[in-house]
Amino acid sequence: MVIRLLAATSAVLFLSACSAGATDDAAAAAADEAASVEGAEASASATGALKLPSSGGPAVFWTMQAEGIANTFVLNVHLGDARLQLTRNSSMRPQPGTYPIVVKNPAAGDFELVYAPGSQAIIAAFEQGTVTITESTADRVVGTLTAAGTLFERNDPANMMAGATDKGPFSVESAFTARCSPGEYDSSRNVCD
Repeated sequence: MVIRLLAATSAVLFLSACSAGATDDAAAAAADEAASVEGAEASASATGALKLPSSGGPAVFWTMQAEGIANTFVLNVHLGDARLQLTRNSSMRPQPGTYPIVVKNPAAGDFELVYAPGSQAIIAAFEQGTVTITESTADRVVGTLTAAGTLFERNDPANMMAGATDKGPFSVESAFTARCSPGEYDSSRNVCD
C-alpha cells in the first residue's frame, strides 16, 4: 500500500522503477559512449540499504531539445550498469549555486533525481536532496549531489509495484565533473549549449 502511494505522488520513483532491467543494452551503450568522453568523471558513495555497483565512472550532460516535448537538462553519473540521473525541466544549463532536489510536483527549473538500477531489482524512492553546481560552461558542469530516501526491493519483475519490500533508508553522495556528450542517447535532439 505504501509503495503505491509513493508511486502516485512521485514521478522520480516511477522513472527509477521503469529503468530497471528493461534498458540494459541502452544503458551499456550509453556507459560506453560516456566512458569515451575525456575528463568526464564522477565518484559516488551510499550508506544504508543502497549498495552501488561501482564507486565511480564517467559523468556526462546534455540538453534535450525537440519539437513537441519539454526541453530538459540531463546529467548522468554512470556507476557500472547503473546510473544516477539528474534532470531539470529547462533548456538552460544550471548556473553555479545550490538547488533542492524536488520529488513531488516539480516546477520548471527544478531538479529531479532518478537512480536507474541497471540489473538490480530495486526502487530508490528519493525523499530529499540537494545539488550544488560549482562550475558551469557549455562543455563542463562540476558539482556535487546528496540525497536520501527509502529503498524497496522488487519481488515481481513483471509488475514493478506489486509486493515491493521496504529495505530501509539510504543516503547517496556524488561528486562529478560532467562533460557535454549530446550523442549519448539521441544526437538528433540533444545539444550542448
